[in-house]
Amino acid sequence: DYTIAHRSLPEDLETWNKVSTKPAVMRARELFHIGNKYFARREWNSVVSNLTNYELQVAAMIAANWGWHDRTILTLGRAKSYDDLILRFPVVYENQMTKYSEMRGLDLGWMYALTRAESAFMADARSPSGALGLMQVMPATGRETAKKINFRTFYNRYLLEPDKNITIGSAYLKQVYERYNNVILATASYNAGPNAVARWLPREECVEPDIWVEQIPYTETRKYVARIMFFATIYDWRLKNKITRINQRMTDISPRNQVASSGLSCPAAANVSGL
Repeated sequence: DYTIAHRSLPEDLETWNKVSTKPAVMRARELFHIGNKYFARREWNSVVSNLTNYELQVAAMIAANWGWHDRTILTLGRAKSYDDLILRFPVVYENQMTKYSEMRGLDLGWMYALTRAESAFMADARSPSGALGLMQVMPATGRETAKKINFRTFYNRYLLEPDKNITIGSAYLKQVYERYNNVILATASYNAGPNAVARWLPREECVEPDIWVEQIPYTETRKYVARIMFFATIYDWRLKNKITRINQRMTDISPRNQVASSGLSCPAAANVSGL
């Protein structure tokens, strides 16, 4: 079994008071609590650029205390502080995440890992490519998916609402999973698109999943898949679930002709009982 190496950050009331009473931090707090996250982030970012690594860790704890989890994650990253896994991997939107993972038959640890990688739980996240919200759904994908799950209407702004984003994002994740019945291929598809993944399938023989991941031609997708497999294990621990070993989530990659004709076809994949 895995041993999860978590170490909580130490509490330091003196530094906490020093950081939390900085004018920009106080303004960020007020703006965050009234829902003006854009200007709250501006205030926060103006402060963190001038903090020491130790002060950044304390600032991350302050943000977590407010429930501002995306700033916690990003501020710890800025400090290169990776040991406090409770702060780095928050369990948020638990009702919605649990509801839709169960409804779709998705692995909750995997779904949390993907959402954390996509947005760091920043509900109003907008990517340069136009993806929106917690699960970073493209508006066109959101519209198509919403129609499939019988939304009466769809507006792009729905993707900035946590419940609607998780509803639509989880449905799309289930869709890409069902195409291959393979967590690795579904994860890569969520990042790079199903058409790209279809081009990367082996031509004739089953390929071991770790080898296939190393051969993904898109650097971003290659790192993304590896990161999410790691994050999913951490989330198993955070959710107090039985920890699924990384290699248990990774089944062999079927050749493209066999995927097209029969879905699962590699001997190792035949033992997968779902998510």
